[in-house]
Amino acid sequence: MIFLFLIGIFACDCDEPSISEKYIQSDFVANVTILKIYPNQKGEQGYRSDIKINELLT
Repeated sequence: MIFLFLIGIFACDCDEPSISEKYIQSDFVANVTILKIYPNQKGEQGYRSDIKINELLT
């Protein structure tokens, strides 16, 4: 006898989010000018820069 147990089927949404979806999910959206870029320190994963906010989008 063969038993088949089906627990669940999950669909994969592999498409990149649209620009609208990215905007809705964002915490900060602005038009900026980058004033200065700092070199990465050893082991850092983030980037640091000085910016001037030209327009804050809400």
